[in-house]
Amino acid sequence: MEMNRAMARLLGRVDMEGIGPDEVPAGFVRIVEGGWEVTSRGAHVLSALKSAPPGPFSDVVHEEYTVNGRGLTDYGLPASGEERESRLLRRCVAYASSCLLRADELDSTVEVSAFISLSYGGLADDHLTANVTFCGDHPGVHPYAADLEAFATESLLRSGARASRRGAFASTSRKGPATAGEPSRWPPPAPLFGSPPLHTAAPAP
Repeated sequence: MEMNRAMARLLGRVDMEGIGPDEVPAGFVRIVEGGWEVTSRGAHVLSALKSAPPGPFSDVVHEEYTVNGRGLTDYGLPASGEERESRLLRRCVAYASSCLLRADELDSTVEVSAFISLSYGGLADDHLTANVTFCGDHPGVHPYAADLEAFATESLLRSGARASRRGAFASTSRKGPATAGEPSRWPPPAPLFGSPPLHTAAPAP
């Protein structure tokens, strides 16, 4: 599991104890239950989110983050404040970990990771929103977000399917310091779920 400093600070404020599948928003349960599939391009996508017709996509990672990315519902949450912050993050972790556990069914050599992002937007930049997407680690293709610290305006966490199976999300289940992301490998900074996309296709050999 990796995160940037903003996410480490957020996890220091939010109680993550006891997160379970019952915290997955109702509209996202069918996505979890639908499982995964591999497209003709080799993209690992959630079946319930598969686009039709697909594309166009610049590469397999572009396909994955485009198809798999969704904003988490804030239904029933306060408009602002610590409760909104806490419950949005818990919903993201519950959804992401549930999806990652289903990724085992692919029996793939590609490691699939969840990217959880919380950031402020709106007219006054005071409305907290949350997004989750999933991408694989494909040889020869630029990763989706190699330098988590490049995204200073977001609280960003990455966790892989193997980490989820080990219960690595449980490492966030206490308040306190957390490990920040790894050293910079890929500029440039850009909103992770904004436009333009932060990922670009790998150069031709």
